[in-house]
Parts: sequence; C-alpha cells; structure tokens
Amino acid sequence: MNPPLSICIPTYNRAKYLADTLESIVRQKEFGEIEVVVSDNCSSDRTRDVALEYANQFPENIVYSRNETNLLDGNFPKALSLGRGEFLKLLNDTAPLRPGALERMLATIRRAKKHDKTLPFFINGNARGTEHILCGSLDEFIDKTRYYNTWIATFGVWREILPDVLPILRSTVASKLTQSWALLTLVSRGWNVLVDPAVVFDSVTPSKKGGYNIAEVFGHNYNVILEEFRNRSNLSNRTYKKAKRDILPFVNAYYFDPKKEFAFDKTGYFKWMLPFYRWDPAFYAKWLSMQRKRLTYALKRRRPKDAPDKA
Repeated sequence: MNPPLSICIPTYNRAKYLADTLESIVRQKEFGEIEVVVSDNCSSDRTRDVALEYANQFPENIVYSRNETNLLDGNFPKALSLGRGEFLKLLNDTAPLRPGALERMLATIRRAKKHDKTLPFFINGNARGTEHILCGSLDEFIDKTRYYNTWIATFGVWREILPDVLPILRSTVASKLTQSWALLTLVSRGWNVLVDPAVVFDSVTPSKKGGYNIAEVFGHNYNVILEEFRNRSNLSNRTYKKAKRDILPFVNAYYFDPKKEFAFDKTGYFKWMLPFYRWDPAFYAKWLSMQRKRLTYALKRRRPKDAPDKA
C-alpha cells in the first residue's frame, strides 16, 4: 500500500542542512505513515553519508538516490519520480519541519482529496487569515498566494497525474521556475488549489545563498510566465499587473543586497527588468530607493566607530 505522502528532497552539497531537515521529519509521530525521498545531485560533500545514515536507520521510510552527474533543475522531477506516495511534495533541504507539521500536512492532503481535481498547497504562513482557502481559478490562486507559488517547498502533485506533469517540469519556458510553470499550468487546466495557511516548516537561509541571477529568474522569467497566461486569457490583466508589482520589492531586496549577505549574480538588472517595467514609474522610484539604501549602508560601514553621533 502506498503511503499518503512522499516528501521529496532534492539536495546538493548541503549535508549539515539536510541532516537538520531529516531529523525534523523523523521526530514527528506521523513519520511512520509517510515516505521521504532524498535525491542527491552528485554532491561532493558529506551529503551521501548523512542521507545513508538516515536511510539505513529507517529503511522502510527513507529512500536515498544519488545522480551520477549533476542534473541541475532536472533533480526536481527526478526527486518526485522516485516517490511512491499518493501525494508527492517537494521540500528544500534547508526547510526543517516544525513540530506537528506532518499531522497538519496529512490532514490537509486528506481534505484536498475529498474535492475533485484539487491540489494541496502549503504556503507556510504567507497568506492572510487562518482558514484554508479553496482557489478555483488562476486569478484567485495568484491573488491569494502572490509569488509564493515560485517556492520549491510549496510545490506538490498527486502521483496519479505525475506522468502529465513531468514534461511540464522539464520545459524550458522558465528556467529555475519550472515548478511554478507546472503549478500554474495545472490551475489553468481546471485544477483547484486548497491553500493551507499554517506555518509547517522553517526556511533556513544557507550561507552564500545564490548561484543564479535573481533579476533574471524572478524579475524576468516569472514575468514571462505571468505574461504567457495573460496572453492565453487564463489570467486577467488586473491580476497580471498586481503580480508584477508584488514581485518587484522581492527582487530588489535580494538583488541590491546592501549588506552583501547573498551570492546571487548581480549583473544585467535593466537588461532583465526593462522588458516588463520600462514604462512603470514605480519601477524607477524603487530602483532609486534601493540605490539610496545601499549607499547609506556603505557609508555607515565606513564611518569610524568612535565618530560622534549627530546632535
């Protein structure tokens, strides 16, 4: 009998974070009811040792697979395809579950299963209110979830439709955001989404988080997705414009990064952003605001520690 849930964790060179995430799962009282899949994207650190330690300790519930080469984003569909659960849920290797999370997730999955063509969606506290929200259209879903539909850890799919979803996940329409492309495609095809507002995992920021261009992925590629669905008449122009506005502060915060906390590629800002914001005055105002913040922070760091405060 297949478990009700497979938590599928694509991972690469984050052994310490993976250990914390796996430990948070096996501690839950419902752990025996589910399956955990770890798909190692050919890591060069201790990821294999960490994953095998847990897989050997819990052979009935944890599956470890190592790719011979790094599949890049292809590791997402690979992780899902290894799961046996009725519902297959992606989870970041940096997202340890909170106490009681599995109980909540399983309850939401059972609730969604009672509705025809309905996907559970775990927005992790990033929605207003405390009640589940059933979204029946793309406009309603994007309006309620905003850009959180891009998060890896919010994506999940019923195993019975995985064969139809895998080609979408392997699409080249939106690099680094294939999970969002797949999810919005399903909603545009008539799938409902049951949004669970509860916080079920912690989002741990790894050191040197990055490795891609944040303006390209979220400022350009996400807008490519939104524009595509608007052009197909699946998304209203009102929601499209609102979603464009919503993603802008998110992109700017990580792109300009005044404290230099992240390792994102910070080149080509206008190249990626202008195709969608060229005639938007708010875009330039926000750009100037971020430049001021970055300059102010740089000046503060250069200011001698013993310099007197202004009266």
